[in-house]
Formats: sequence, C-alpha cells, structure tokens
Amino acid sequence: MWFFIVAVIFFLYDAVVIPILFRRKFGKYPNVFVRPSFMLFLGDYHQALKDESTNRIYYQHVREEAKLRNNYDMKVDIEGKVPILNLISDRALKEYINLSPTKIDKLRWIKGSLKLEVGSLAQEKTNSKTIKRRKHLSNLLGLNSASKYIPEMLGCSEKFLQQMKAKGRVQFLDGMVALTFYIFSCILFGRDVKLIMNKKYPYENEEGQIEEVEILEYFPRMGRAFLEEFVNPITGLMPIISDLNLINPYKRNQRNFQTYTRALKDMLAHSKDDQSIWSQLKTKEDYTEDEIIADLQLYLFAGGETGSHSLVSVFYFLKKFPDSYAKLKKELNDHGIHKGADFNKVLTIDKLNELEYLSCVVKEALRFDPPFPQGYFYTAKEDITLCDVPIPKGTIMKHDYLSGHFNEKSYLRPMEFIPDRFNPESEFYQESVKSGVSPEPYSKREFGMGPRKCPGQSFGIMQAKLIVAYFAANMDYEVDSELLANDCVGFGMGGKFMPYFTIA
Repeated sequence: MWFFIVAVIFFLYDAVVIPILFRRKFGKYPNVFVRPSFMLFLGDYHQALKDESTNRIYYQHVREEAKLRNNYDMKVDIEGKVPILNLISDRALKEYINLSPTKIDKLRWIKGSLKLEVGSLAQEKTNSKTIKRRKHLSNLLGLNSASKYIPEMLGCSEKFLQQMKAKGRVQFLDGMVALTFYIFSCILFGRDVKLIMNKKYPYENEEGQIEEVEILEYFPRMGRAFLEEFVNPITGLMPIISDLNLINPYKRNQRNFQTYTRALKDMLAHSKDDQSIWSQLKTKEDYTEDEIIADLQLYLFAGGETGSHSLVSVFYFLKKFPDSYAKLKKELNDHGIHKGADFNKVLTIDKLNELEYLSCVVKEALRFDPPFPQGYFYTAKEDITLCDVPIPKGTIMKHDYLSGHFNEKSYLRPMEFIPDRFNPESEFYQESVKSGVSPEPYSKREFGMGPRKCPGQSFGIMQAKLIVAYFAANMDYEVDSELLANDCVGFGMGGKFMPYFTIA
C-alpha cells in the first residue's frame, strides 16, 4: 500500500508539478514563448492530436503559430510530461553553436524511432571517437564521393518507376521509401545485396499475426511503427513502458527490430563489393564492426526515411502548384532531360548543379514541409546562459525547424509554396529584398545546426535532385483531388497522410 502511494505521489510530481514549475520558471523571461495553457499528462501533444482529428498534419499548428513567435528566442514545450526548451531564433541557434559541444551536447534518449539508432553517431556524445566516425562518413558520402553512385541511383529509379507504372495506382510514400531504401542498401552494403532483396522475413503485424515480408516492404512498415511509437502519448507520459518494452506496440516493435537486425547482418555477410561504404569503413582501424553497423543502420533509416518523405512533398506540391511544375519541366527539357534521353549523360553531377530551379524546388519543399519538424534532443552539460536566459544543467533542448522556416522576418509570405524565393534573379526574391525580408543562414534548418548537423546533407540533396529530375521527366501522374484540396497536408515523419498517386 505504501509503495503504491509513494509511486502515485512520485508520478504526479513528475507529470504535473515539474512541467508546471518549468513553465513558470521560463515564462518570466520576455524572450521565451510559453503557450497560455497545456493539457496535463499530454502536454503539447494535444495540439498535434487536435490537428490530426481535423484532417491536418500534426504540426500544422506550429506552422500557423510561427508568426506569434517572431520576437521570441525560445519556447517551452511539454512532450507528455517532459519539459523541453525549443530554440527558435537565429540568435538562439548561433549561441547554441558557440556552446556546442563543450557545454551543450547530444542527449542519449532511446524512444520510438530513436531506438533504431542505438550505438550510432546520432545517439553518442561528442568525443574524439565520434568526431572521427563523422569524418569517415562525411568523406565517403560527401558530394564529390557520392557522385560516383549516380549511375546506381538512376538504375534503381528506372526499375522502381517501371514497377509503379505497371501498378497504375500506388501508395507513393511506400514506393519512395522502398526506392530510397534500395538505393541506400546498394551504396552502403554493396551492389550484390540485390541478390537477397527478395528474401522474406517474419513480420509481426498489429493483429499479432506473423507475415512473411520481403526486406523492401519490411523496412517501411517497421519504420512507420517506430515513428508512431515515438509520437504515442504513452511514450512521453510513462517512458518506463517504452524503455523496457513492457506492452504492445513496444514489445512487438522490438521483436520486429531484432528480426530486421538479423536481416541486415545477413545482407552484410553477402556483400563482396569493395566499393560499398561497409567495405571501406571496415579498413578503418578506429571503427569497430558494431559501430559500423550502427552508423550504417542510422543512415539507412534516417537517410531513407527523410529522403522518401521529402520526395513525396516535392511531387505533391508540384502537382498542387502546376505553374511550378511547368517551370521545372521546361528547365529539365532545356537541359536535355526528357523521355528517351540518355540519362547517364544528361544527369551527371555537373548537370544537376546547373539545374537552378530544380534546386529551388527541393529547397522550398524542405522549408515548407521538412521530414522532421524538430531536431534531436540536446542537454546542457553545465549551467549556461542562452539569449540572456539562465539554463540549469540537465535542461533538455531541441531545435525548432518549423518556427524558423515560417518566420515572417526571414521569408516573405511563408505560408505559400514559392520555389523562386531561393532564386536571387527572380522577381519574388527581389520583392522579398525590397520588403526587408531575406533568409539568414540560421533560418535554413532541415539538416540541423552546428557540429552535430547531418553529415549526409550533400548526399541527401543530390539524391533528391536526381530522383525528382528523373521521375519528373519520365512520369505522368495524378494526385487524388481530395488530397490536393487540403491546404493543411504534410508528409513529415510520423504523419498520417498516406498519399495515392495514379502513375502512367
């Protein structure tokens, strides 16, 4: 009885008192935004749930409220019962970078989709070892090194587009996840893994039934399940259930992840390609096999998932805004990128760099609908001051991407999808300059900031541009009219929108 009473008191203190005190503590600073109210036990999750209940992407409220936070440096978020300081302003991000990683560093937080990154660079604190690991991966996946994989990307794109055309109506997000997973697998593990891509593995579905699933289908299904786990209110409210995988979906997801890890090692055992990232990293004396696997798994999930969601956003907004689509098609055609072209000749790295409007389209999609609305978790390693606000040691922080992307001081008419905002020669760009509005370096946040930003940024941009160019030149498609009519759609990770495209 006494144990139960103590447990209840501790829970209420942790879930009610601490969040209220946190809000009061930082709410007294004029440059920290605190929402007027929040829901006990759900925190700010209830805003996301409200969005989804009205057929809006779960972060639509963040887009719409961005103008309310133009003059703030930080904002208080309560995720379930966990209080977090979100960094909003360019000033806050600049000061964060100056304090990172000596006084602010990554927080190892294993929940939801972050469980797929255990032992990887994304979860390890900054030290000499992680710096070397980042350097190795950045060198191998930098723009100059990654460009040699363009023929492989083109071959994969052609194969998947033909499969989609044969089906006619496809769930486009799953198609893009499978495509990016296939590309990353070939590059990370070797081209010979194609030979075992059709091998099936047992997958436990939501009904508790076991299905035999090919690895290309296994990956997106498992990834989506972990993303749903991440945004599940129970994960934030009772983390011990998630940490120990006490009930479903946590137990089920963990079993599927273990099966997937065995499949991944099976793929590595078959890889004989000495040009693969796996083979090249194995030659590094300061890299253990477990560390390599963890980092490759990170790239496979983070790179494959973020890339696929970004691609869906690009093609959705191109169809929603036909003038942008027509302008892109003209640019591609003017550069010889059209049906029947020899794409190994017209889609080189030099050609991709010449396609200015394509670059603007990709940048605008990443601004308007980034695959992650917020960044990873960080923590203060000691008492610090950020934007004149004292922050105690142990305070959890994040980067708020969307608030920066929709800040009216950085972007003219931010609620509109306008690729020309990134073209200095366009009329819209000149209009922005005359209005005193122009993006600052810290307003472009989709790949993170500072020493722990995504090391695969160049590769991710190159892959997106290549796939968009190839598909736009070779694919005629339609998007369901109901989806196109919804102005609150988004395809960020963890979202519920599963778009169907009709492809010819």
